[in-house]
Order: sequence, then structure tokens, then C-alpha cells
Amino acid sequence: MNSFKRLKGYLLKGYFVYSISEDTLNHILRRHPDVIEKLNIRSLQELANFLQSVVTNPDEVYVDAKDSNVLYYLRTLNDLRIVVVVKGGKVKTCYLLG
Repeated sequence: MNSFKRLKGYLLKGYFVYSISEDTLNHILRRHPDVIEKLNIRSLQELANFLQSVVTNPDEVYVDAKDSNVLYYLRTLNDLRIVVVVKGGKVKTCYLLG
């Protein structure tokens, strides 16, 4: 059974407020170097800009079935599937699928 359910991205665009902390950016740099390498990201600002672009223009958005404060924003770039996790309006992490 899935632990999340799908929402249409356009239902969330334009009104969902989120933030990205420097701690979160550093977490992604340290714990998810594959994201940084595959996306050729060179700075914290470039990473923040990319995360913002995924959250504001995702291909798909899912809400966690156990915690409706957790949203999964997905974007496909070539053969990469990128997930940005937002909880309570704050970006928590980013990772690659598959």
C-alpha cells in the first residue's frame, strides 16, 4: 500500500508557502551528493534556486497519507526524477529516484 496519495500540482501552485534554510541546503550537499553531481550544482544559491523551481513548477505533487503536512514535489529532467520534500512549509530534503 502506498504511503502517499497523489495531488495535482496545479492545486498547490500559487498559494503554498515554503522556505529553504541554509541548514537544509548543507544537509543536501552532505547527504545527497548524487543530486549535486547529476545536476551540476556549484553553489548553495544555485541549489536553492533549483529547489525553488521544483516546488513552484513540479511535474507531480504528492501528499503523505500519514502526515498531510508532508508534500513530495517531483520533477523529471531527462532520465532523472528529482524529489523535493516539504514539511510544514519548509523544504526538508531533496533526492533522486531510481
